Amino acid sequence: MRSLRAVIYVACILCFIYLTVSIVMNVFLKEDNEPFDVNNISANDSEIQIATDISIGTSSRLLKNVSIEGHVFTLYDVQPYEGEFGIAEFTRIRKFDRYRFASASHSKETIQAKVIQAKEGVSVVLGVKVNSGLHKLIVSNGQESIEKMVSKQNFLEVIPFNYSKTATNVTIVGYDEQGKEITKKVIHN
Repeated sequence: MRSLRAVIYVACILCFIYLTVSIVMNVFLKEDNEPFDVNNISANDSEIQIATDISIGTSSRLLKNVSIEGHVFTLYDVQPYEGEFGIAEFTRIRKFDRYRFASASHSKETIQAKVIQAKEGVSVVLGVKVNSGLHKLIVSNGQESIEKMVSKQNFLEVIPFNYSKTATNVTIVGYDEQGKEITKKVIHN
């Protein structure tokens, strides 16, 4: 009878040790529990959301994403700052499907814009929130003008200039449905 109790006692101790080691290995040594790295994310919405929140230092709500030439641009609403929104940029790292945080900016301005140098030349990343009162934008760099319709949905687009290989000043003018100028933004490079 004593030997049966001893065997059960040893078995219980071994089970306890096994469970303790399993829990420690799963909690502390599992790769999924590594700290979140904004410089090594996938391009899915949940990781972009987390990286944007960490990078801007407050919570955000993703409105729209667009990808071009190894970059992901995100139009986001800043929470809890009423009316503030912005554009975040993520660039591809050496691993083909992984990205790192590059930049973010936000404000209460009606138009969010960022000039980027792409392979083909200068492009402008434009973001406008739905219900901004804007119907169309005219984007110009002195050599050419491009018209974009922006009403009825969140707008985020990369607009390339065909005849510009170097960064220049870019002017963006926003109009309402009646054609009245509502806002004007000049980006100096």
